[in-house]
Amino acid sequence: MVMMYVLRIFLRSILLIVMVSMLSGELYSKIPLSVIQVSGEPNTAVNPSFVAKFGNFGTGDGQMDLPRGIAINNTHIFLSDTSNNRIQIFDLAGNFVAKFGSFGTGDGQFRAGWRIVINNTHIFVVDSSNHRIQIFDLAGNFVVKFGSQGTVDGQFNFPEGIAVNSTHILVADTGNRRIQIFDLAGNFVGKFGSDGTADGQFNSPEGIAVDANNIFVVDAGNHRIQIFDLAGNFVGKFGSSGTADGQFNRPTGLVVDDTHIFVTELSGERIQIFDLAGNFITKFGSPGSGDGQFSSPLDIAVNSTHILVADTANDRIQIFKRNFPPQHLTAHVGLSSIGLTWTPPLDSVTNPVTAYRIYKGEQVNDLILLVETSDLFYNDAGVVSNQTYFYAVTAVTGSGESTVSNEISGELAPPLTATITETVTGPTITETVSADTITETVSGSITTETTTEQVSGLTETLTTISVKTENVSIPLAPILLGIMIISSFTLRKKRG
Repeated sequence: MVMMYVLRIFLRSILLIVMVSMLSGELYSKIPLSVIQVSGEPNTAVNPSFVAKFGNFGTGDGQMDLPRGIAINNTHIFLSDTSNNRIQIFDLAGNFVAKFGSFGTGDGQFRAGWRIVINNTHIFVVDSSNHRIQIFDLAGNFVVKFGSQGTVDGQFNFPEGIAVNSTHILVADTGNRRIQIFDLAGNFVGKFGSDGTADGQFNSPEGIAVDANNIFVVDAGNHRIQIFDLAGNFVGKFGSSGTADGQFNRPTGLVVDDTHIFVTELSGERIQIFDLAGNFITKFGSPGSGDGQFSSPLDIAVNSTHILVADTANDRIQIFKRNFPPQHLTAHVGLSSIGLTWTPPLDSVTNPVTAYRIYKGEQVNDLILLVETSDLFYNDAGVVSNQTYFYAVTAVTGSGESTVSNEISGELAPPLTATITETVTGPTITETVSADTITETVSGSITTETTTEQVSGLTETLTTISVKTENVSIPLAPILLGIMIISSFTLRKKRG
């Protein structure tokens, strides 16, 4: 009897440990980690990371006076130097290369030129106060112009934004609160939009961008971005007035690449980045004149590795390395630890991650650096019951540390009491083991006794049984079938 009792306690202890481990995720903590213990306050580096700046106030080559438009290709940066009424061209490091334009109304002259866009062959400039669009070759030679002041089709009222695809030119006709569409020669094709706050209406449309499927418009006065199909039909919108993530304080410029929408805020003094559906991803920038700070940023350009911002009132261009945070941070709550997992940043292929830094705190937005690891997981055993913890993770790359990922919370699971009871009614015994049920059908004489065991910190209440077994039937979850077969065989041998 003693041997049977010991065997039953041993087997059920294994059963409980396996069940608890599976339910709580404690098996997760057995994974080896590569961790460097560090400490300190959360990093305040912007994401993306500041790389360089060029330009200052003046009229000389490379100097600027309220630059309001910027574009980039594989070899050069093109800048609309608005108050100097000219276009300047720089190499990708910001070194001055060339310039063209002067003040006036003639071909190749400007009156407050605004945004600029390029394709493989031409430069398109919004000559705002002349109410027209001018087109140049990539060397700055005048090609053609179209538009005049007015409200009829093909006319403009202080246009500010422009976008180009393989077949059309799209112009944000700001004063007329509409978008006009032209072919690449400047012939009017269509229009959409009107004054108002409803879907498809505008209050000062400014920036505009186009991709293979949609047109994106900065509806500046309504503090939102509107999305249309290529025919001008309303598709969606995002944003509202405010300073929170995803809200806008006078948005102005935007650019779109294969995966993201980048928006500048004139009064918000920051850049916000969204996915193509308008979901907020991250932000960077603050008011000021320091590196990574802005004063009335009006336009933005991107390529696969960098982001360029026309920092208008600071009379300069700032260049940032794209450096996105880790994604999908998730907590796996156990009995004595909290496991964290995440996935690499969106730009991890072009901007490899050298380490991840995990931040932890007991209040929202009050985190302290916990560890640095090269893994995509970490098990935090430094936790206690009845306390909520908050976590975030950053990616460290050759260009710096990203901003934090999504912030999550985790709290230890409440103590789990696993109770095994055996109810004797005649010759039938029913054992209930936490979430699984074990049924033993026994014929023969039955003697019962009750004891309480501590198993891995859990309370196991057992009503143990001494029987002469003639038949045992054990339906059980497949993962534990082998254990119970051994138990049944041993009981037969002892009492047979």
